[in-house]
Amino acid sequence: PSSNEVVLDIAVTGACTQPPDPPSGLASQVSGRTVTLSWQLSTIGAIPAGLHLVAGTAPGSSNLGTIPLAATATGFSIAVPPGTYYVRVATVNSCGVSAFSNEVQLTVS
Repeated sequence: PSSNEVVLDIAVTGACTQPPDPPSGLASQVSGRTVTLSWQLSTIGAIPAGLHLVAGTAPGSSNLGTIPLAATATGFSIAVPPGTYYVRVATVNSCGVSAFSNEVQLTVS
């Protein structure tokens, strides 16, 4: 079945000069089949216009997809099927994509 619909508002507030700094301190918690992620955003440097949460089945991979998130998001929760997942987060603006945060490995039983 289709997922829920998401509306993204993108505001341009001026020309950027560089991609934003990456999120830091990515942490995870697994409770049953619900995964909760949290991270911190930099308060210096370029302003992000959004975030990309990237998930894969191997370190550094993105084969499960990329979820766009609001620029101010500092957490995300989702129910997932059993498996092992590797997740990381990057910030984006009109100048590009930041480096990725640290990657966390999640095992859901």
